[in-house]
Amino acid sequence: DLMGLTRKLAEKMDDEDTKSLAVMRSTLLQAIESGALLITDDEGGLAIFTPTRGNDKKPIKFNEPDAGIMLASDKRREGHSTAKTFAVLAEWTGENPQRFAKLKPLDAAVCTSLFSLFFS
Repeated sequence: DLMGLTRKLAEKMDDEDTKSLAVMRSTLLQAIESGALLITDDEGGLAIFTPTRGNDKKPIKFNEPDAGIMLASDKRREGHSTAKTFAVLAEWTGENPQRFAKLKPLDAAVCTSLFSLFFS
């Protein structure tokens, strides 16, 4: 609600989108319930994710995004969707794209779920 997602989540979706949203929702709720993902009202809405696996446990801050963040994906070659996703995540958070590439899959799923929720 802090980042204006209520309207988006209420939109009519096809079956594939509904299933995809259910997976993202489950991933994000599990992260929230475990305390790894915090949603605050600081700075107009902020998600803070602390990876739970691997050696790098430094929190990653997701500010309310703007549309310009998507320009980061234009710098990647066609067909490299994961690289584009990591580039957008890096632009959004101020982190290096390699940081996302080095995350363990379950931690990366939280970050990519946030990406999909805002940018799909």
